[in-house]
Amino acid sequence: MTGIIRRMHTGGTIVNGHYVPTMDEMMAYQAARGARWEDSVTYGYGTVWFCLAILAIFFIARWLEMITSWTRVNQTPHIVPEKLVALLRVCSYPRLPYSIARIVNVVWTIGPLGPNIMLFIALLFTSLYCWVARHYYSTPFYGSPPLALRSEWIATALIPFVFVLGAKRNLISWVVGVSHEKLQVFHQGVAFLIVYMSLVHTISMVVQACSERPFRDAYVSDYVWWSGFAALGALLWLWLGSLPVLRHRLYEGAYLLHIAAAIMFIGFLYYHGFSLLDTDLYMKITLGLFGFGFLAHFVYMVITNVLFKHRAQLSLQNGFVRVTIPTNLNWRPGMHIFVRFLHIRPFESHPFTISSLPGADAKDGSKNNELVFLVKIESGFTHSLGDCAAQEAPTRQFPVILDGPYGESGANTLRSYDSVLLLAGGMGLTFITPILSDLARSMKQKTGICKTVDVVLSAKHRDVVRACEAQLLGAQSVIRAAGGTIEFYVHITGDSTGEEGRVESRESEKEVALDDGSLGQIIIGRPDIAGLVSSRAMTWNGYTAVAVCGPLSFLTSASNAVARAQWDILRGRATCKEMFLRSETFGW
Repeated sequence: MTGIIRRMHTGGTIVNGHYVPTMDEMMAYQAARGARWEDSVTYGYGTVWFCLAILAIFFIARWLEMITSWTRVNQTPHIVPEKLVALLRVCSYPRLPYSIARIVNVVWTIGPLGPNIMLFIALLFTSLYCWVARHYYSTPFYGSPPLALRSEWIATALIPFVFVLGAKRNLISWVVGVSHEKLQVFHQGVAFLIVYMSLVHTISMVVQACSERPFRDAYVSDYVWWSGFAALGALLWLWLGSLPVLRHRLYEGAYLLHIAAAIMFIGFLYYHGFSLLDTDLYMKITLGLFGFGFLAHFVYMVITNVLFKHRAQLSLQNGFVRVTIPTNLNWRPGMHIFVRFLHIRPFESHPFTISSLPGADAKDGSKNNELVFLVKIESGFTHSLGDCAAQEAPTRQFPVILDGPYGESGANTLRSYDSVLLLAGGMGLTFITPILSDLARSMKQKTGICKTVDVVLSAKHRDVVRACEAQLLGAQSVIRAAGGTIEFYVHITGDSTGEEGRVESRESEKEVALDDGSLGQIIIGRPDIAGLVSSRAMTWNGYTAVAVCGPLSFLTSASNAVARAQWDILRGRATCKEMFLRSETFGW
């Protein structure tokens, strides 16, 4: 071996001017510093317990939310004080100002404050867990650096969680009652923590190796090094390729590359740490949990598409493509589903918000439910779909593959609130329309406590409102017949009249509504979201909910306004006891 001078009388040797101890000497050195190699696995256990504690908090919160919803409907005493709920929502609902968020979202999907607080706590935990112990490096040839061992096991322990969080159907969603799209912010955050700890591990190992012998000798001679670098390369692509700036550009290509990189990462990592302490156990747990999610997804897909062969009908409606699919599936208002059109770009699967409700007979008289989507014609896939709808007869049926439905599925529906404010920006109308229909149904069937609904629609052009108008008017008539109250406020922002804020007369806007005054006033200009939310907090009594869907700027205004309303509740200035926010945004 290059650099060996002589063998010492103690049994060790000299390499490159450094004493190389015997195994007994090395173990004694590590034990004296509390950094034995075999004990480093405890850092993985601590990380797992930390993650399980977070999941337990979310699980308890889910059941408290369900119990609270039940107590509201049944008018029994609450087990959670309203002011405590308001305090928690102050820490959860706020978002960065749109001017900042639009820049940050290029490289990081920032989301609301609540998930980011949890991720910051996780970053703080992993950093302290790794760095607080001051023994970072070992004397050359006295074993792996403790810093590398600590970071190695923290990263390894997080791997099962990041794989589960990335699956559409997974155990975490079922345990905490949060759909896959809302978990993506945690998938992104945990992936960053793994990259962070993996880089700490790699850099500290390289520093230690270079202090012992020429690094090239160590890299060429040991499979642990080249397999580790290969796993790190795949991991870096997994993280960088998932950033919004690349993901939105590549779409399906990014998804396929993501899957390929994930397979490479697990394969090289398994080889890198094969039979070393608990590495095999973590790899098996990862594959088992991810395999369970994949199997569940496959079974759902088979049941959905093999037993019930779905056919879609396409029709043009006010500049949109209306997609109708008879089905035996069930869903809740506001859920979405992935659709693969086998005759149009069959290798692409696109998510669409379901704008209909289950439980009504289909147009042909069958008892099947009807999935209905309204697709705005833009570029890419939607343009191809629009061309097909224009060229083919409306009666033609096209084979499709459905994946879903996904979305909010808990018992805490908006039926359990006395008053509801629905806010829709642009195509967000397809999200709030089925929610409105569900509230109308609950008033008719007396299965909820909601009696008052205000609907605020904001769109560039009237075509967006026309596309859902029949369903809106139907819900309106049902609510009024059931003794409820409903008001519509339609804001048109794309007109070039320059008369922002002007309330137009019904005579000049007869084409917007089916009958005189049915959708209320038409306002040219953007709605004052903050003012609308604040006025409801100060005038509505009882329990209030806000549901919002729209562009990021629209969603940010509503989220921050509801967060400010929580302060009014805490100070006793609001008339409402509680204000809940349910929000959806476009894409991820």
